[in-house]
Amino acid sequence: MCFGTPVYTTTQKSELPQFLEDAYKKLAQQATAVTDPSVQYMPYGGQRLAPLTTEQQAARQLAFQGAQAFQPDLQQARGLTSLAVSPITGQDINYYMNPFQDAVTRNVLDEMRRRSDIEGQRTADAAVRAGAFGGSRFGVQEAERMRNLRDQQTRTATDLARQNYQQALAAAQSQRAQQLAGGQQMSNLAGQQMNLQRQGIAGLSQAGLQGQQQLQRGMDIAYQDFLRQQQFPYTQAATLGNLLSGVPAAQMTTAYSQQPGPSMAQQLAGLGMAGLGTAAQLGYSPFGG
Repeated sequence: MCFGTPVYTTTQKSELPQFLEDAYKKLAQQATAVTDPSVQYMPYGGQRLAPLTTEQQAARQLAFQGAQAFQPDLQQARGLTSLAVSPITGQDINYYMNPFQDAVTRNVLDEMRRRSDIEGQRTADAAVRAGAFGGSRFGVQEAERMRNLRDQQTRTATDLARQNYQQALAAAQSQRAQQLAGGQQMSNLAGQQMNLQRQGIAGLSQAGLQGQQQLQRGMDIAYQDFLRQQQFPYTQAATLGNLLSGVPAAQMTTAYSQQPGPSMAQQLAGLGMAGLGTAAQLGYSPFGG
């Protein structure tokens, strides 16, 4: 019987290093988690826009109230100014006319007549003494006296009326000037108060704006933190993927050698040889001798 040479078998197995295999498994788990369709969209629950601060609200209220508060003063100033520049009428002048002017004029004229009458009486007495009373000469003198009296009374009454008118006109003009000055003063005062209020409103608005901006920055930071939290799983997965893409995927090859066990013929031959050895020890030989 012929026995063959033993045959050895070799098995090769290519594997990733354990740390790479663990890393890829982790990447796959993360990718599965972030793409899970059962995960719902999570809206941002915080406030995005900073509201008006207390200072800004106060500034708006002051601005609204100020625009209304100064309207009566401005309207009165406009009314005085409009009245001051309007023409002076006869009614305006009559308002300032001396109500006792007629009585004063009558008294003056009566006094002039009284003095003229005294003068006429003297002339008449002189004519009587001279025996010329009732003559033509006396008549001429008397007519001249009466004419002079009327002329003087007319001039006097005219002068008194003119003076009264001029005084009334001056008073009306003075009143107009005072009204104009008062209107301008009220307008200037209202303008100054409005400017002061505007400065106060501007200060409140600026202070409120700074507070609002600070509050808005805090809200923006909170929102950015929320976005980073939402992106964190994606960022982690992307970072791990980028790191793995830069690592050479070297594979380890492991060889396993295996010697097969004896065949059935080999086992039987082995048993036969063992039996012959035992028989020889007992003095038995199958070939004689």
